[in-house]
Amino acid sequence: MEEIFQANIAPNHARKLTFSCNADALPQAARFDLIVKDDATGRSWKFECKREPQANSFSFSGSQWRDFATPRINASITLFGNGNIYVIRVRPM
Repeated sequence: MEEIFQANIAPNHARKLTFSCNADALPQAARFDLIVKDDATGRSWKFECKREPQANSFSFSGSQWRDFATPRINASITLFGNGNIYVIRVRPM
């Protein structure tokens, strides 16, 4: 799987995380739901994803993003993808 992006979840990211990546690594729609599997637990999450106005910028938001991000404040996440399969890896900081 290809690494799409890495980020540290700060307290202000619990509502919305904006990140940059290769635009071809994610679906081309302006807004879409991204199904992501947690590498450690195997649980699947549905994050609302939006293409932001800045080049190659996207954001995660929505209730499942908040549920995922809130207990992981100060952790490092890495999103990997291969076609339409996405996996997120969490590392405590």
